[in-house]
Amino acid sequence: MEVEVIRSGGIAGLRLTWKVHVEDQPDPEEWELLIERLPWGETPPAPPEPDRYQYRIRCEPHEATLAERQVTGPWRDLVERVRERAEPERGRPPARDA
Repeated sequence: MEVEVIRSGGIAGLRLTWKVHVEDQPDPEEWELLIERLPWGETPPAPPEPDRYQYRIRCEPHEATLAERQVTGPWRDLVERVRERAEPERGRPPARDA
């Protein structure tokens, strides 16, 4: 199972992606419990916040997009855990059509 966290936005508009393979971790059972307790279908809408980060969290078959201020509780636990275990891949967001 792969967990992917993509952080985009901010003033510079950079995108960082972290990926972790749960089965390669020393504590896969803890990862699975954390992933299971996430409220995947209950992310409330948030108003747009220019120059703030946005997080897209994927763990097949689930995906959630959260504003920076929504990354709390178990979401924060997962994001921090992924960021501690993986090196980020850097990138720019896709160019917008004029």
